[in-house]
Order: sequence, then structure tokens, then C-alpha cells
Amino acid sequence: MQRKHIIPANNHHHLKVSTAVLESRWMLSAAVMLSLLALIAMTPRSEAATQQPEPRSSTAEISLRTSGIYSEIFEMAMDAYRDQNIEAALSLWKPIAESGYAAAQYNVGVAHARGLLGAQDMHVAQKWWQAAAQQGNVDAQYNLGLLYATGNGVDLDMKKAVHWWQQAATIGDPAAQFNLGMMYARGEGVDQNMDAAIHWWSQSAAQKFPQAEKMLNELATKH
Repeated sequence: MQRKHIIPANNHHHLKVSTAVLESRWMLSAAVMLSLLALIAMTPRSEAATQQPEPRSSTAEISLRTSGIYSEIFEMAMDAYRDQNIEAALSLWKPIAESGYAAAQYNVGVAHARGLLGAQDMHVAQKWWQAAAQQGNVDAQYNLGLLYATGNGVDLDMKKAVHWWQQAATIGDPAAQFNLGMMYARGEGVDQNMDAAIHWWSQSAAQKFPQAEKMLNELATKH
């Protein structure tokens, strides 16, 4: 799993693409290390220093489609994307996304989030990520959490942010685990619960997520 980073406090969000999917994770990930009284700054993801998502090559999906023509088409699209032939990549991803291939749905969402099809459209990106997230795509789940936490392309809804980060955190995503911990610490979208916050930060820190490690160290110095 690629590492994510936290969104800066200025709310400039990154997209994470999956190289199995376009990387926003928008690649998404963003929260400045804040004290428990500070405002949560959530995180989109992009491991590289770029603030743009990159598509990702898909990992196997548990479906007959994965071993068949859909996976071949997906990888052809990835090759086109790597060659910077965005139009060709999207012309291949779109049909299989419409047929329900989650990795392609994620990448089409990133394309809209990044404006690769023209104007940026976070509302359309959300629709594609929703479809992918409902099939268990962790990057799409993470991005949806970020959209709802920031009101980017959707109505601000902390409960939905918690829901989607909970899904991604349970799968094991360290950035989602960290952000979920922040939600519990702040009582945003969920009842405030420091035990739950520490639980999720500990899960994240176990994967060497730096913000979670720092948060736990800060807490330790206060006791």
C-alpha cells in the first residue's frame, strides 16, 4: 500500500490516483499535526511530492472480470497513461468503469477530480469514487471521507466522512486510521472518544505513519 500524506492547513487538497487506480488517492492525505484543540486538517494522498493524483496499476480484484478482458484493458489504459496519452487511457477506462470495474471507476473519478477531461468536476468524481468505494476500493473510500470532511463537491457531512474513513481504516489504510482518530478526538461526526482516537492512531503508527507517531508521542509527553 502506498504511503499518504496529510493535507495542508490551507485546505489545498491532493488527489490520489491508483496505479491500480488514479492517484488521489487524489492520492489524498492531509492534516497538519495539530493539538487536540486545533482544527482537523484532513489529508488527500499522493506519495510523490506532487499535489496531483496519479493513476495506479490495479491489484487483483476478487471477481471473474479481473482475470479476464477487463484487467487486460485496464493495463492497456495504464500503459497509455504512462505514455501521457490521457485521452486514450480514459477511452479504455470509461467503458469498463461503466461495467463495474472498481479500479477503472476510481481512475475515472480521479480524472474528473484533476480536470484531465477538461474542467475539474468534483461532483462527478464523487459519483465514480462512490461506485468504487462500495466495492471495497480503499483509495476511493479515503477520498470520499476527505470530500465529506471538507465539503468539496458534496455537502459537508462529518458523519459520512467518518463512515468512509472507518471503511478504509478497517481495511488497514494508515492515513484513514489517523484521520479517523482525529475525528474521535474532536468529536466530529462521532461521539468524542479519546480511547477510540488512541486506538486508531496506534493502528496508524504501527504502519509508521509519521503524523500518528507524532500524535502519540505528544500525548505521551503530557502524562
